[in-house]
Amino acid sequence: MHVAIFNLFIMSLIAENAFSITGAVPALAFLSIMAQTTAAPLAPSTTEPDALDLMEQFQAKHLILFEGVDNPGLEAAFGKMAASGRATLHMARIRSDSDKPGMFDYVVSGSRTLSGSWEPVGNPLRNPTNGIALLLGTSGTTSRPKGVPIGHGDIVQNGNILGSSIGITENDVCYSIMPLFHIGGISASVLCTIAAGGSVCCDAEGYNAENMIDALALSNPQPTWYSSVPTIHNATVSFIRDAASDNKTLRSYGISEAGIWKSGHSLRFIRSGAAALLGPDALSLSATYGNIPIIPTYSMSEQMPISQPPSGKMDMISDKPGSVGVPVAASMAIVNSANLRPVPHGQEGEVAICGPTLINNYLNNQEADRKNYFELTLPLENTNQFQRGKFFLTGDVGVIDKEGFLFLKGRNKELIKKGGEQVSPFEIEEPVIDHPWIELAVCFSVPSKVYGEEVGLALVLANAAPAGVDRNEVIKQMREFLKLREVSPVKWPTKWKIVNDDELPKTKSKKYIRVGTFHLYTTVTPK
Repeated sequence: MHVAIFNLFIMSLIAENAFSITGAVPALAFLSIMAQTTAAPLAPSTTEPDALDLMEQFQAKHLILFEGVDNPGLEAAFGKMAASGRATLHMARIRSDSDKPGMFDYVVSGSRTLSGSWEPVGNPLRNPTNGIALLLGTSGTTSRPKGVPIGHGDIVQNGNILGSSIGITENDVCYSIMPLFHIGGISASVLCTIAAGGSVCCDAEGYNAENMIDALALSNPQPTWYSSVPTIHNATVSFIRDAASDNKTLRSYGISEAGIWKSGHSLRFIRSGAAALLGPDALSLSATYGNIPIIPTYSMSEQMPISQPPSGKMDMISDKPGSVGVPVAASMAIVNSANLRPVPHGQEGEVAICGPTLINNYLNNQEADRKNYFELTLPLENTNQFQRGKFFLTGDVGVIDKEGFLFLKGRNKELIKKGGEQVSPFEIEEPVIDHPWIELAVCFSVPSKVYGEEVGLALVLANAAPAGVDRNEVIKQMREFLKLREVSPVKWPTKWKIVNDDELPKTKSKKYIRVGTFHLYTTVTPK
């Protein structure tokens, strides 16, 4: 397996009114490399040690750096790898042709060259259907990232499933804001749109709420949908709400003083993935864009997608609040994590999946395979027959209702085990963010000599909170609110912290880290 690792950066806007060719390069680089060999995109912020570790895991043979892209960690790691003779380093230059966005050339640059001759040598590389198209490193926060090899046929098939199940057409334009080192950017933005015959426009830099609003308003043609994570959804809604009353530019786009954008954009739906979008956040997101449908989904690097609303069912917020849809690309079972047996219908357990496009195994990691894969026999519906399959433990806790819709309750490792009680972060976060003083809530585990673990809660205050409000008053309000929402007092937080959003630990794909971060949350509730 020949692996090409390249420095992939956020794509730029391709539109008449805000034109930049930089952004199409990552998409075309990925597509061209994937078609010939295995592509392994790395985040721009990857450090030198992490990059070297991934290159060793992936057994990289070719390294591609784009000129003018500032990735000091990657550049240092690529240089060391090339100097050792273990991989060949190539430099690429983005073309300046204004009418050909995304085009690039490999260039000669000292020792950083493909070869002295550009004539084809031997047979051209072609990645077969059963070849590995994509290698991703999992965003693990407590262990070494695992290599996720995704087959060429599987990633194409998953793109088809994603596009058809959420109803993308050739007339749709996807606004791609997710990074292309993340499966959500690769499959749930670019590949599913291409599979449906649609178009993609992209952003010039890392996420910025103001730039995103400009892109949605000024691109020609305007985007009709986008897919992102709750962190980005919520930050954009907050920006619109807070800036709408005195921002003339937003008003010119059709955004009202109250922060409602009913006309002036072309969005017909928004897809949410990667992490749970809490009910109040989903309602606020829909209302901000004029009550358009919000499509909650469930997926992971190992299987994209897992579940989505069934085809044609766009109204999930009011009809199935909190659900992430039904299985669309995998069979699903809810099992007891201890004995791996299916739990009775309607009970919570760990989500296990099985399907033809699920990865067969992690990259050279038998220990991870043993922990995540197991054999399970299930009865076939409406028959007396049984089916045995190789299932994968997702690490997520969920429950399936009588109509087959999945509801996630949190990560198995994120559940807080307080004495005899198990507390899901969602149980605390969802009611708390309904309070007008609260912009964001992140629940985390705190070590306890008495209970083993206790519940901690970090709060980001909204602009509606009284200026200079005392921390003790915030805590008093939250306790009263939790009581009003009938949350059992034994599950109430006992450790609290008031923070800014940028103080909260996040993964590279903008998911909040709730495990192993207690040292960042040290404020103790007053007696």
